[in-house]
Amino acid sequence: MHSQTTISRFPSLSTQTHFESLISFIKSTTKTTQLLQIHAYLLRTSLIQNTTFSVPFLNRISLPPLQNLTYSLRTFSQISRPIVTHYNTIIRAYAMSKYPEKGFYVYRDMMRKGKSPNSQSLSFVTKCCTKGCSVFGGLQVHARILRDGYCSDTLLLTTLMEFYSGGGKGDDACKVFDEMPQRDTVAWNVLVSCYTRNGRTRDALDVFDRMQRGEHGCDPDDVTCLLVLQACSNMCAFEFGERVHRYVKDHGYSHALNICNSLVAMYSKCGQLDKAYEVFQEIPNKDVVSWTAMISGFASNGRGREAINVFREMQRMGISPDEQTFTALLSGCSHSGLLDEGRSIFDRMQREFGLVPNIHHYGCVVDLMGRVGLVEDAYELIVSMNCKPDATIWRTLLGACKVHGTRSRRLHSTFEHLLICWQFGESNRIEETDERERDPNNPEC
Repeated sequence: MHSQTTISRFPSLSTQTHFESLISFIKSTTKTTQLLQIHAYLLRTSLIQNTTFSVPFLNRISLPPLQNLTYSLRTFSQISRPIVTHYNTIIRAYAMSKYPEKGFYVYRDMMRKGKSPNSQSLSFVTKCCTKGCSVFGGLQVHARILRDGYCSDTLLLTTLMEFYSGGGKGDDACKVFDEMPQRDTVAWNVLVSCYTRNGRTRDALDVFDRMQRGEHGCDPDDVTCLLVLQACSNMCAFEFGERVHRYVKDHGYSHALNICNSLVAMYSKCGQLDKAYEVFQEIPNKDVVSWTAMISGFASNGRGREAINVFREMQRMGISPDEQTFTALLSGCSHSGLLDEGRSIFDRMQREFGLVPNIHHYGCVVDLMGRVGLVEDAYELIVSMNCKPDATIWRTLLGACKVHGTRSRRLHSTFEHLLICWQFGESNRIEETDERERDPNNPEC
């Protein structure tokens, strides 16, 4: 009723105050039904051709929380002379969608119609190229950035760095960074992320040192600390991780949950479980990531029983485990040879928590059974899986068979087929093994 009353006032709008009221209503409404009524009014009065109204309306239906890409495209087609801002909204919507490559097509269409892209256009289309893994498109956008003189736009160049970094072109990302006349903390963080993503972990740690020295007027922030802690985990750089931890304490980031979780993961990866547990104990409001990080820490260091104890405490605190939690638990049982516990956890995951096992869960249980010599049981589990076993699972079973042996004729036949596939590099035929074993007409079944 309220929306109908509001819409009924629109035909009488004539003053600037009323126009501003309509724009405010477009920006604030949270109901699709109201937007549909506004749209009908804009079409009936031809105000859809007025950028004052069409821009905020298109923005409202193209972006969260009311994002509807199909509706956005229909509305966009009703605008007879769209301006660059209209195009930017559609490109941005595609960058946030499952079809980022279509954003580049909109960008090309905009230029074909004589519209010159601005810095926002170039930023949004670069994100489309990053998400859509379009190297050719990104290179074209880079050329346009240089041509149009946006070489001092730090935000745009940072987006370009993310494109090169995401495409595995770390050197090109670093070159863009080096050519920036001014760099903010975001640009430095993207550089750290680029180094970490492309396996240049030592360089990522060096960036943290450079920022701390204050040579460029940008101190590390909480995001920098998160990225560097990840780099420390990758390198098992315990001493450097301790330095980052001290920086976190000195700069008031020690209560940030994501940083605390990263510290637990870093210390665990470095084998410093006492320090990891100390940080874990000091976290006031632990979430599922916190508990999983600690469980994973114990599990990866061969302390499966401690991992199970943490899981029990997690349940007492009322925190629901997720798929990653069970992956860590089952891995801990495997590394510690806890067969009964592992089987029980695998069963509870499905029965009590309603989680469907994925390839990682099955892999842990197969490894656990293989370690204790239950090769045939592991094989039966593989055959009964609700997903296709990958090469890693078959190799795990083969390794267990080499250690413990098997009398199963069926297993010998399976391994012969696998070895032939691996010998000739026919990894695509490995999936056929699963189908052969499931086939009831197979005489060896």
